[in-house]
Amino acid sequence: ALQVPFTNNSGHVAFNGTVDTGGNCLWTGPPGELTLVLCFGQELDVIDPPTGLRVETAGAFLALTQVSGPDGSGTGDGLANPLSDTGQVVTRVSFLTTGTTAIVISPANPVDTDSDGIPDYLEGGGDLDGDGQPNFNDLDADGDRTEDAVDTCPSVANPDQGPAPFGQLVAAANSYRLEWPVAIPFVAIRGSFATPMDIEAFVVDDARTVLGRDLPISKFPAPGTGFWYLLRPHCEAGSWVSGSAREVPGRDLLLP
Repeated sequence: ALQVPFTNNSGHVAFNGTVDTGGNCLWTGPPGELTLVLCFGQELDVIDPPTGLRVETAGAFLALTQVSGPDGSGTGDGLANPLSDTGQVVTRVSFLTTGTTAIVISPANPVDTDSDGIPDYLEGGGDLDGDGQPNFNDLDADGDRTEDAVDTCPSVANPDQGPAPFGQLVAAANSYRLEWPVAIPFVAIRGSFATPMDIEAFVVDDARTVLGRDLPISKFPAPGTGFWYLLRPHCEAGSWVSGSAREVPGRDLLLP
């Protein structure tokens, strides 16, 4: 069932409709190029300055007739109207997830990067700041649902924004190289030891910052001694912690 459609001075149309699965949906766009704005039960990205990015589930939202001007046309003059001349649609929505409400403004020209008919801002993370525009602020390289621009470690997932350990199995490819599965920016440090107590002292004699998935071994220890190596992500929250039962406690306090 479709409700009364609205048009603007640019030839765009917007309307609510009830779907067979229950709940309402809202569409907008020029004729022949309609885009889904929002549906009941759909996830969308929400930016809340106090708490940052979160995902909400849309509940009930206002029908366009309840916020329209008398003639139902978008004049772009700032008066109460659901559809502007640029094609933006404004509605108020309640969230099933938290029970809160918010004003939702759809992008005038929503981007659909993967051409699946769902705008990026409704992809549950495809456009994290919800503006419908693909830009560097929307990148989420590690998939932890925090934009790279504000992520304390964009190369390694740390959803709570806490310490980010290296988190990969490091193995000796041969006598001259250490390797791991996924290339990331990393910091590597090396120290020499002759006794276990030397390791706990963490005297660093070499450090390097690299982007990659391996670490060449360019120097070998003297007879009767050895080298220890540690890796961490090169980021603000990068941590030397490994979670191993044999780990020396307090690495993050002892090492840079």
